[in-house]
Amino acid sequence: MKLSSPIIFAIIIILLVLGWMFSDDFLSTETKNSFNDNSSISKTTSENEANNIIVSAKRVKNNLISKTIRSNAVSYPEFEISLPSEVEGIISRLFAKEGDFVSEGDKILEVDKGTLDQKITAAKAAFTASKKALDVAQKTLNGTLSEELQAARASLKLAQQDLDIVKKLFEQNFASSLEVTQKASVVENAQVKIATLENQQNYNLELNLIKSEADFQNAKAYLMDLNRELNNMIILSPANGIIEKLYLDKGERITKNSVVGNILGMENIKLISKISQNEINNINIGDAAIVKYNDRSLFGKVSKIASTANTSTRTFDVEIIVKNKDLFLKGGMTLEIEITTDNILAYEMSPVHLSVNSDGVLYTKIVKNDEVTYKNVTIVNSGENLVNVTGLNDGDIVLTNGQAFVSLNDKIQYNIEN
Repeated sequence: MKLSSPIIFAIIIILLVLGWMFSDDFLSTETKNSFNDNSSISKTTSENEANNIIVSAKRVKNNLISKTIRSNAVSYPEFEISLPSEVEGIISRLFAKEGDFVSEGDKILEVDKGTLDQKITAAKAAFTASKKALDVAQKTLNGTLSEELQAARASLKLAQQDLDIVKKLFEQNFASSLEVTQKASVVENAQVKIATLENQQNYNLELNLIKSEADFQNAKAYLMDLNRELNNMIILSPANGIIEKLYLDKGERITKNSVVGNILGMENIKLISKISQNEINNINIGDAAIVKYNDRSLFGKVSKIASTANTSTRTFDVEIIVKNKDLFLKGGMTLEIEITTDNILAYEMSPVHLSVNSDGVLYTKIVKNDEVTYKNVTIVNSGENLVNVTGLNDGDIVLTNGQAFVSLNDKIQYNIEN
């Protein structure tokens, strides 16, 4: 049977379509097989990649280092002293000005003395006169009693002699019993007088002595007050320091007990740092501290630790005293401090060889039996490029360069650095 041209054309089209379909299946299968082969190769390469990397490592050798606590601190003068005036008057002279450094005992200002010199001269004369009057009163009292007792004893002796003579005459009938009685009475009166003088208080002379003593002490006290006032006319520096303020100038009047200025102790600087409650128990009085400012380092010691926390910050104030050479530190500056709290064994390493897990725990990678393992560490001290950590034992092998390309339990090759 003869086929028409349209039918032949349709058959050819169907055959072409079927051929294309079978061809796509084949290519798809081949591509799939090819992909599976590549995946297998990739997986094998991943498993063996660690074995092909040679990681650098170092053997741990711990050294004794100082454990430090770092913080910021604010500087204050070691002390601040007010300069009170003990006198009243007009300032006649200034020996120093604000900003001057003064030593203990240096003159700062002088108050006009007025008539104080004349008052002191008069007080000295009064003191001398009262002392003389006291001496006379003492001699008068002691001298009168002594002389009266001496006379009374002489009278008693004479009366006793007369009595003895009369008694002998009476025994020979040359004197009467009345005469004996009279002489005995004279002896008794002399004895009574001596006893009276020995126990007598000469009240008039004693009162005069007491008054003289009181006048002398009053004159002495008044003269001392005037001399003290004279000394207080010049206000002296009570300590080494810098005059921060002078509130009055020459010619101005000051009143007694008023404050004329203040002095700051700057030879030693007091630094106050706020330390957290987690670290405060590691710090003790006397711990060494380093204070850093720009390119300079100062050395001091912990002098005071607060017993209670600040209610707003929940931190404890720690006070450090350092010598302020050249007085270059000022009050109110913020400085970096390091407090040495203990000496411990630690290993120095680069911080880039440390990692942090999902729990925030710091660790480093070490190798054990040619396998990578993790070991937790704690930073106890840090510098610009290196840190000191605890948690590693002497002999542990820490992975360094290349450690980022290996993971836990990987079998690796490593090379110990010198």
